[in-house]
Amino acid sequence: MTDNTVAPVYELRGLKLIGWRDMQHALDYLYAGGALKEGTLVAINAEKMLTIEDNPQVRSLIEAAEFKYADGISVVRSIRKKFPQARVERVAGADLWEALMERAGREGTPVFLLGGKPEVLEQTEDKLRKQWQVNIVGSQDGYFRAEDRQALFERIRASGAKIVTVAMGSPRQEILMRDCREVYAHALYMGVGGTYDVFTGYVKRAPGIWQRLGLEWLDSPLSPPSPAEPRPPTATSAALLVLALSRQSVIFSCHAPLIWGIRFFIVRYPDFFYTSFAIFIILRNHSLTQCIIPVYFARLSPLGWL
Repeated sequence: MTDNTVAPVYELRGLKLIGWRDMQHALDYLYAGGALKEGTLVAINAEKMLTIEDNPQVRSLIEAAEFKYADGISVVRSIRKKFPQARVERVAGADLWEALMERAGREGTPVFLLGGKPEVLEQTEDKLRKQWQVNIVGSQDGYFRAEDRQALFERIRASGAKIVTVAMGSPRQEILMRDCREVYAHALYMGVGGTYDVFTGYVKRAPGIWQRLGLEWLDSPLSPPSPAEPRPPTATSAALLVLALSRQSVIFSCHAPLIWGIRFFIVRYPDFFYTSFAIFIILRNHSLTQCIIPVYFARLSPLGWL
């Protein structure tokens, strides 16, 4: 019988990553022995791998985190390539947060929510209490002054929270978690980015098939959706077809500006995109095209062939 309270660690580009087999393994590991672990949870994807190469401050922040796990499919595949016997699966940060909140509701674990817009944070609290009876012992939206940070840290300590989730974006949330832990270390801190927005429906998450394929990043909006500028339903479908038509199913990851640029091009210039797409289909049977497309995408990937 497999012991879910322990997990192997794999080193990738100097980072020691926890190898979870699935979500249940992650939860059992964090709640090993019935007591929630203390430390900082950081989701690692290709963008973060690129960032730590260029930014020493971010690298030091991430290296200091006790629990680093594979959020991106490219990271998972890189681990499998380097360690062929590894049994590791992608654990999406948004899914882990929801599963952790559900478990916290069952266990009665006190939770402190930090970050996000005031109205989003309020709705997040309300939904967590109604859906999983989460014991929320405090909250603070992301709009506070720098001089109020110390008082906020004292509030978190006084609350006795055992889980502190921070939705402020990277690296701001990592910096805040590091500083807060100097005041109050007896909790599990988790950076969750825009998870509150997704949880409350302010931002629509990618369809399930995209999540399973590890292409969720490609469907993410350039900005939160608005009635004045709805997201074209064909944009992401077309992008998936481009990848699928390549004979080698290369799932690539690249720097965020490039990702946004590609998606912006598809959304703004659909006619040109579909014309190019039609030409690509015609040329697909040529061996040169079959070689160039996957090789080009693979070169864009910070982690090699994925």
